[in-house]
Amino acid sequence: MTTKKHVYYFVSGLGADASAFSRLELRSRVEYVDMHWLSHKPGETLRSYAHRMFDTYRCDENSSSHIVGLSFGGMLATEMADIPGVDAVTLISSATHRLDFPLYLRALRHIPVERLLTAKRLGVAKKYAHVAFGPLNDQEKGFLEKWLLDANADFYQWAVGAIRQWQRTQRPANVHKIHGTKDRILPANQTVDTEIRGAGHLAVFTHAQEINNIILNR
Repeated sequence: MTTKKHVYYFVSGLGADASAFSRLELRSRVEYVDMHWLSHKPGETLRSYAHRMFDTYRCDENSSSHIVGLSFGGMLATEMADIPGVDAVTLISSATHRLDFPLYLRALRHIPVERLLTAKRLGVAKKYAHVAFGPLNDQEKGFLEKWLLDANADFYQWAVGAIRQWQRTQRPANVHKIHGTKDRILPANQTVDTEIRGAGHLAVFTHAQEINNIILNR
């Protein structure tokens, strides 16, 4: 009997590229695909974008797929969880559905805050982002600054609007959620499967070895 090929797919956080996963050693030991951002379509939902992204990057329809999603990428990964052939989904610093959001995000559901995300305002916000993403050392702040500088205001507006209008209310069975106990953007709650003590929203970078081992043991 032929062994089914296992492929890892990585979806980064909003504004970040694949370098967000650069400290995960497993990437040197497995077959993987980085799912880069696609241009969004007007009015596109998280679910439709996620399925289009997976269709774009899927390398073998007969392979077993493990999706690893960071923050916003984790929300997209959750929407990929029910695609045939996706056996496992690992979320890092993310949410499994809209009811998983903290109260401040749920309160914004009917307020189109994305309209406020102009390039100028995003530029100001990026200067102080490390406060929300912390605790970080100087090197980690440098990486964060690079990721955010590369972000596109138009894509940010679409993504925030799509998050605000996310329809999912149930968690797929094949999802495992990893979360830092000091995450200030999406605070850890009772839906976390594995806690990373002392980690903030950038746990994938600051606590890479712990996360590396969790993913490999799934």
